[in-house]
Amino acid sequence: MSQLPNRDQIKVGMKVFVELKQDQGTGKLTEATVKKILTSENSHPHGIMVELENALVGRVKKLSELVSHEPSKFEDLDKKQVPGCEDKFNEFKEFYQYDDGLDGMPDSIPADKKSQIMEAKKEPVRERFATAICSFGNDRGGFLYLGVNSSGEVVGLEKDKRVGNFSDYDDDFANHIRDTLGKFIDNKVFIINKLQIKFTKRNDNTICIIQILPSSEPLFLKTKNGKEFHVRGPSPRAEHLEGSEMIEYINQRFPNRH
Repeated sequence: MSQLPNRDQIKVGMKVFVELKQDQGTGKLTEATVKKILTSENSHPHGIMVELENALVGRVKKLSELVSHEPSKFEDLDKKQVPGCEDKFNEFKEFYQYDDGLDGMPDSIPADKKSQIMEAKKEPVRERFATAICSFGNDRGGFLYLGVNSSGEVVGLEKDKRVGNFSDYDDDFANHIRDTLGKFIDNKVFIINKLQIKFTKRNDNTICIIQILPSSEPLFLKTKNGKEFHVRGPSPRAEHLEGSEMIEYINQRFPNRH
């Protein structure tokens, strides 16, 4: 058999061919996704031991030609179709910062007070948006569709454009998104180099498709409770990791971090 992959070549979320414990000596290999790397050394004569997403354990014999779904470059988002449902690599968000409570406020409320109330209602929506971006970056990347509700229906971003008082989508709205992410994510290189933001028409409605490439460094979300670490879960949703789980994930996902 050709040289076995070493630990540095294997990443959490990567597709590999393993020899399962029950298949030892048979030559049978199973293609599966790595959940956890169990061997601490960088190499092993029989292959690096890993736990798979299906909870089975085996030794890696070779990397899959389809290493993972991890995108390595930006796609043409004008041609990107909205998927039928959310999954590990796709998330729908109806709003970027709009909240139903922003409409119908009494005119008797002073303008400065109304502005404070509106900002307080927008902030949690923007934080959920930033959390999703963070979780994709800490995992294998993916796509976020703004203006698409949880059922996959394209509803557009007119309400977000109105409450944001944006003059246009491609500049004013897009710049606001990047500024917002800069407040929640303290990694300008990631925001500049790993995100593609594209406003495009679907069913006569304007939506925003954001492609997130995997980050080369751990991303931490700045919240009122401190910094938080999120990864994209299989549910699909952002999963909050902390303590030993966070440290273990970071060590495996970012082994060559500075």
